[in-house]
Amino acid sequence: MDKGANINHHAGEYESALQAHCHGSACQVESLRFLLQHRADINEKGGNHGAALIASCAHPWGEECARLLLDHGADVNVQSEECGTALIAACQPRPRFFIPSTKTLQRLLKCGADVNLQGGKHGTALSAACSWDYPEAVELLINHGANIHLQDYAAWYSVTRRIASQGGKSTGFEKSPMSGTVMLELLLNRGMDINHEHAEYGTALHAIMTVEQAGENWCEGIDTLLKHHINPNIMNDQLGSALHIACAIAHEEVHADFNGECADCKSINGSSNKAAYLLERCFNINVNAQGGTFGTALQAAVYAGQILSVRLLLDRKADVNTRGGKYHSTLNGAIISGHWNIAKILLEAGATPDCHLQEETDEAWLQTVLEEDGRGAVERYRKFWEVELEKKRGGEGASNS
Repeated sequence: MDKGANINHHAGEYESALQAHCHGSACQVESLRFLLQHRADINEKGGNHGAALIASCAHPWGEECARLLLDHGADVNVQSEECGTALIAACQPRPRFFIPSTKTLQRLLKCGADVNLQGGKHGTALSAACSWDYPEAVELLINHGANIHLQDYAAWYSVTRRIASQGGKSTGFEKSPMSGTVMLELLLNRGMDINHEHAEYGTALHAIMTVEQAGENWCEGIDTLLKHHINPNIMNDQLGSALHIACAIAHEEVHADFNGECADCKSINGSSNKAAYLLERCFNINVNAQGGTFGTALQAAVYAGQILSVRLLLDRKADVNTRGGKYHSTLNGAIISGHWNIAKILLEAGATPDCHLQEETDEAWLQTVLEEDGRGAVERYRKFWEVELEKKRGGEGASNS
């Protein structure tokens, strides 16, 4: 500065010296005060976070810097594309062992932060707070008028996905594993419709089922939803029911990009956990409801290779011969996916092969199978058709004689 440097010169990733400081690994109040005393433009826009106040609020240890910026007249409702607002940035997820405080949130709200301004990847401050273990922020925002309905209930789906991925173990640095359900209860107590259906995510129960890398705490989320009388039979046009989603979980797909240790890998029935839990908890669940990609929960479980789910569904009187869905029948799903052990179970349960229902193979459908599942799937189907057709002819010959 003594050599005439322009304190508001724009260049580089952070756009200005002030924003670069607010991005730093630790808040150095004295150097920030120096910049402000030399007329650094406190509301200059640009850089990764859009403004110095947003950068400070996004930083896990930026509390004192944010306070100083607000004391010097920073625009509390300044907006950016990346983070939205300072309030949203202050609510977004922090490092795993970070213990959050609501001091910055309280200060922002006291200075006139609009609790319902929208922007950034989280959409709203409430949705950002719901996406990790921050029930204190959720309660504070709600008490200051946060609208739970914004962006088609974005906060609702943030918290349900958080519950589904939350681990059950806690350290001295982490929140209670039940903090997700605490946030869920807070939203429900403010008039959230338990059965609200998002066009893309379905209901909250759908959302929990669609989280692939599930933590150990998803069952508490299901219990909370059921306690508040969520309807487990609601059908989404694309997803089907929550049971359909649970039954479609294939263990190999869930762990395709996962190199860590999975507790479920110790059990051959690990991929059936969610479906089994739903069937155990929901006595009124409709096991024969039709919808979604596979048509029925049984067809989904068959294709995913969930042997336990298949047996449980059959015990609950799932119709083994319902036609429809991606593979036209549950038996076809087992054949195309190569799960011969499940095909045997279905045949013993009375499943009818296609060759008993039609005179020729459906070549147009087999072309689709070829394109989506490969040549091996088509060859398995044709071979099964031939074997079962031969059995049928042999049986007819024996009865005629």
